[in-house]
Amino acid sequence: MARLFLILLTAVLVESAGPHVTTVALNDELPSRGRLGGVSVDSEGFVYVSDFGATLWRISPEGGVEVVDSSLRGTSGNTVDSAGNLYQASFRDNRIVRIDREGNLENYATEGLDGPVGIAFDGSGNLYVCNCSGNYIAKVDSHGRTTRFAQSPDFDCPNGITLDPSGYFVVASFNNGYLVRVSPDGEATTWLEVPEGRNAHLVATEHGLYVTKIESNRIYRVDRAGTIEAFAGTGELGFDDGPALESTLSRPNGIAVSLDGRALYVNNLEGPWRGSEPTMIVLRRIELP
Repeated sequence: MARLFLILLTAVLVESAGPHVTTVALNDELPSRGRLGGVSVDSEGFVYVSDFGATLWRISPEGGVEVVDSSLRGTSGNTVDSAGNLYQASFRDNRIVRIDREGNLENYATEGLDGPVGIAFDGSGNLYVCNCSGNYIAKVDSHGRTTRFAQSPDFDCPNGITLDPSGYFVVASFNNGYLVRVSPDGEATTWLEVPEGRNAHLVATEHGLYVTKIESNRIYRVDRAGTIEAFAGTGELGFDDGPALESTLSRPNGIAVSLDGRALYVNNLEGPWRGSEPTMIVLRRIELP
């Protein structure tokens, strides 16, 4: 099991009207197949990070770090419900598990899934799952029953999903740059294409949507009208902190908004994106304007 430790940065940040990237935490070498999974934040400010291997970590607001679970296969997207339970997709097991605050794990959905990655709740307690291998979105009701919810010809490994304030879901495909909007009744409409190839994950905030680009080492912002602009990263691979558009990112993937809505948390990868060599996950925080 990888030992996780925290590096706290004490540098004084220069006041700026713009977004600013800061390195928050990183961990020892992950298992050889570890890469990048999801990031989520609960109502108490705990940040959950998974590695697309077997491991899920929890980082407290004070900086304490612990392994929540290391028994899954392909820990990908995750999210938290209103009661503080963590839901984790296990890509290679084709299941979603629920983990309570005490760390007790139980299967939540085990049927009707095909390569689950990104997951998100609606306002009624239904869970929606991106099925990368099957190219569809599944709906899991509050009793754990799974049905097919949405399909689109532009789903090519649907990977990230977020609920927009309009009540529509927005889905990002991994193998192309499309964002697809899905209505509450499951009608999918291709909305726009984010530049620079593959999308990874995305999150909706009051400032707009933020989309991670795992290959181009950038994050894009999309406003409600569909205007797309570069938000963070120069495009160079690296870990330089600073003003968002002057910082460097490294394979940004999972992304979540802080409890107060004033910052984003994004996981980055130190080491090769593909292959079997050991890697490290680096958590970055981006202050919003």
